[in-house]
Amino acid sequence: MKKIGFAALATCAALALPAAAQAQQQTEGNAPEVTVGFTTGLHDLGINRELRNATGREANDLAQTVGGFVAVDKTLGSSNFFTGIEGNINVGPGSGINYEYGGSLRLGYRGQDGAKVYVRGGYQWVDINLGNILSLPDDRVPAGIAGHASDYLVGAGVELPAGPVILRGNVDSVGFDTVRGTLGVGVRF
Repeated sequence: MKKIGFAALATCAALALPAAAQAQQQTEGNAPEVTVGFTTGLHDLGINRELRNATGREANDLAQTVGGFVAVDKTLGSSNFFTGIEGNINVGPGSGINYEYGGSLRLGYRGQDGAKVYVRGGYQWVDINLGNILSLPDDRVPAGIAGHASDYLVGAGVELPAGPVILRGNVDSVGFDTVRGTLGVGVRF
């Protein structure tokens, strides 16, 4: 599964680079702005109690993730407001997530200094590694326990320019059952 996650991340990056290069060539005032970057975070899957009740075992459902994102934003008219789309893919090596990926729509405000504040909504697919959470081999995980937490995603974030890169932070929830906080670094084109 980790190989699939890394392959998907590499594919996402390969597809994003031509779009980013094209966006960089567009120098008109209202051209779309593309941001490509890497992110890391913690995802509280919110299934600790459910797993404890089903198995009688303590569970650690706080998953560490690493991955990447691509965002494309467009200014709304001559205002500082923008709308955009974003895609992400993450893996959780050795944690409670095999991989997760999703897409969202963004709506926000861009300050004169280039800082952005936004809200977003979309859908996130999460493949959970129950064996790691329960500290059991995969073949000993009880049948009938959901191995995914896929649902709608809602969240908010901020991007701060720091020279040629941006620093970013997001707080999201998948179906209001999980909480995910991420920090990242990216490049705008």
